[in-house]
Formats: sequence, C-alpha cells, structure tokens
Amino acid sequence: MTYDPLIETEAKEKFADVYQHLLQAGVNRNESEREAKLKKTLASVRGRVVDLCKPTQDKYETAVSVILGRNIDAIVADEEKTAIECIDYMRTQRAGQATFLPLNTTSTKPINDKFRSFTRGAPSRCGRDPPLHWRALSSIRVGSSPVGAVRHGGGKKWEKDVQGLSCLRDNLVAQLQELDHSIPRGKTDENVIAEVTRLESAIAVIRDDLFTLSAILIPVTRCELFNKAYNHISDCIDQVYKDLTKGKASPMGGIAYLSLQDSEEPYNAGIKYHAMPLMKRFRDMEQLSGGEKTVAALPAPFFVLDEVDAALDNTNVAKIANYI
Repeated sequence: MTYDPLIETEAKEKFADVYQHLLQAGVNRNESEREAKLKKTLASVRGRVVDLCKPTQDKYETAVSVILGRNIDAIVADEEKTAIECIDYMRTQRAGQATFLPLNTTSTKPINDKFRSFTRGAPSRCGRDPPLHWRALSSIRVGSSPVGAVRHGGGKKWEKDVQGLSCLRDNLVAQLQELDHSIPRGKTDENVIAEVTRLESAIAVIRDDLFTLSAILIPVTRCELFNKAYNHISDCIDQVYKDLTKGKASPMGGIAYLSLQDSEEPYNAGIKYHAMPLMKRFRDMEQLSGGEKTVAALPAPFFVLDEVDAALDNTNVAKIANYI
C-alpha cells in the first residue's frame, strides 16, 4: 500500500468523529436512565387524597375534609417503593415535604353492616374524579421535558453503539499505522522528511485521544458495578428494618432506605441511610431518638445478651429480642 495524504486525512477525520460519538453516547445513556426511572415512578402515583375524594357538591367539602383529617393533602401511591423514590426525588430537588400513602401497606377496618344502608341514593352526591390524576401528572415538567418523554435511546442501544464505534476506532488506528509504514524510506527529500514528522505528531495525538477514551469508559464500568451492589443492598435493608420494628400495632414495621449524594458519580460521594419509625413522619437520622438510632444502626442480628446498648428503652429492647 502506497502512502496517500488524502487517505491519512480522511482516517483522522473519521477517528475524530468516532471519538465525539463515544462521548455523546455516555451522556445520552445517563440522561436516558434518569428519565426512564422518573417516568416509571410517576406512573404509579395516583394523586392527592383531596383530589381523589372530591364531592360533586360544594356543600359537602367540609364534611369530607373533616373525615380525611391530616391525610387530606397526602399523596396516594401504588407501592411503598414508589413512595420512597418520590421522597428521595423531592429531597434531591429540594421540593419540600409531603406525606405518602402506599396502597400495598395500607390496612383498612371492616365496614359495619348498619352503615351500608346509608349509601342508598348517595352516588349522586359523592363522586370520584379520575381526570384530576391525569391533569396533575400532565402538568408536571422536569427541566424542559414533560413527564414521560424520553429524548434518547435505551442502555442496550448505547452498548451496541459503543461496540461498533470501538471497532471502527481500531480499524482507523490500523490504517494510520499502515500509512506510517508505507512512507518511502531512504529518500532525503525535505518534503518527505516534513511529512514523516507531521505523521508522527498526528499519531502521538491519536494515542493521547485513545488514552482519554479509555479514561471515559472506565468510570462507566465502575458506575455500573457500584449501582449493582448499591441496588442489592438497598433492596435488602428495608426488609431487615421492618423485621426489627414490626409489632402488634403495626405488623408492617417501619421504612428504611438508602439515597445517593451524587447520582452522576456515586462512587466519589457518600450514601445516606434513612429510617422512618412506626407512626412517624419522615425525619433525618439526626432527629431520631437514641433508641431509634440504635435499632437503625445495628450491624447484624448477633448480640451478647448482657448489655446491647444503654440507649434502648423497653419497647426497642422487645423488638430486638423478637427479631433475634
């Protein structure tokens, strides 16, 4: 193969284009994962209790408000996991506080049969307005995109693009090396010497770009491995905390979950541990009582039954004993 400056220039242009595609693929993948997760979470949110229990006549609003009580502004979600994800998102966006009512953990009392006769003729007075749920969610926007919009492809498409671009990169590097070896040797012409010098400089730049590309791919792999371990621990820690805190009054137990301080590069920041005891609203770990902190921070269900911790009161001691 003889040396052709046009081929060498075209190869370098293709390599630069491949490098830019690889950079964009990493950005697109992170954005797609965040948007898909937000879309999945909001799809399981029903809306506020006051919107779901709207009377057909204004004169009954006071009665409905009294019955709903402090849960009038609570948000109804399908599952407890969805409520936790919404709380974590609100904390990240600093959107204030809200009370969530997961349907899968809500226990109801049986209705007295004598009250069933009161409902005759009542459907015309009370009603439920499902379109409120649709209108509430359709008005929510994150950044410049409405909820449910996905601007880029999924993770599998990103992986295929990276593999294809990596193969194209290797082929272009091989062509550049072949062009380097095809330069006529032994000629003393000044133009040939200048061309050799230029090609050597171009190869050095390409090697630096390859090193930079490797530095980009390594954090992506590191983030995938970290998220795999984090998701496994996050799924298990809630069940352990429920076993520690459940009792006769609330057989479901409390809620515990983890949150990342930096979702872009989680391995460079910390992980926060949140615990919500029974019959209490969400609070930071620093605001819990001594016994509640001790129960939440127990490393394993193996103890020397002499003095577990001086901060435990009788209630929390009984919970730990039942868990063991």
